[in-house]
Amino acid sequence: MDNPSLSGIRVISLKTNFANPKAGFLKNKKDILYAISQLIDKGDYILGKNVSSFEKEFNLFLGNKGHFVSCASGTDAITLALRANNISEGSKVMVPSHTAPASVLGILRAGCFPYYLDVDKTSLLVSFDNLRELAIKEKCKAFLAVHLYGNGLDIFSLKKKLKGLDIKIIEDSAQSTGTTIRGRQSGTLGDSGCFSFFPTKNLGALGDAGGVWIPTKRLRDKIIALRQYGWDRKRVVTVEGGINSRLDELQAAVLRIRLKDLKKNIKLRRN
Repeated sequence: MDNPSLSGIRVISLKTNFANPKAGFLKNKKDILYAISQLIDKGDYILGKNVSSFEKEFNLFLGNKGHFVSCASGTDAITLALRANNISEGSKVMVPSHTAPASVLGILRAGCFPYYLDVDKTSLLVSFDNLRELAIKEKCKAFLAVHLYGNGLDIFSLKKKLKGLDIKIIEDSAQSTGTTIRGRQSGTLGDSGCFSFFPTKNLGALGDAGGVWIPTKRLRDKIIALRQYGWDRKRVVTVEGGINSRLDELQAAVLRIRLKDLKKNIKLRRN
């Protein structure tokens, strides 16, 4: 039976994608295929020029303060950040209960335990209610500050809440590349910032990719070692807890191309 309330009204169904990676890649198809062809001809596949160049260029996008080290995924980025900041196995890491599984998996892979927090009903970001009291009671060693749906958590207020406590703030910026918080890029306000370049992200690769922003050269060198077995330049293990988490040259080449249009694409996505 026809709905009388719709009598005389033409109903049109429109489909809006939250993300359309294919369209983005097709837009840059010519440049991407050329970059891949160059890689094949040169035979430079792992930790080459494109990786080092992308790290510098993305760090410039973030404000050119501190350092950026790439890795294989956003999940790995969380694990690497926790280990680089000396969050030992068995430590409790505070994390909002409403987040992607990757946030928690990154904590677990570092040998740590997630301590779940309530979220604000309006923003869906972590609630600051009783935060300090819970951190002290549970003896938490780190806080995974998740920025969600492009909304940035107020890291400045979070720091005030945790002032005086020995708790590292690790930003999960997998869903907030390009988000600014009081004029600063998300991922550059804590002790480390973790990024994902999964194809559906604002800045997407052709597969898995990620990276960590860190404020000091010491942490940069530590993460560089951790992402490749804990090796130094002579392939001697100098840092415990290393894994194999290198960004492919191919993915770095694609990300360099797409980074050029990132600000414009973020505006289009917001609209």
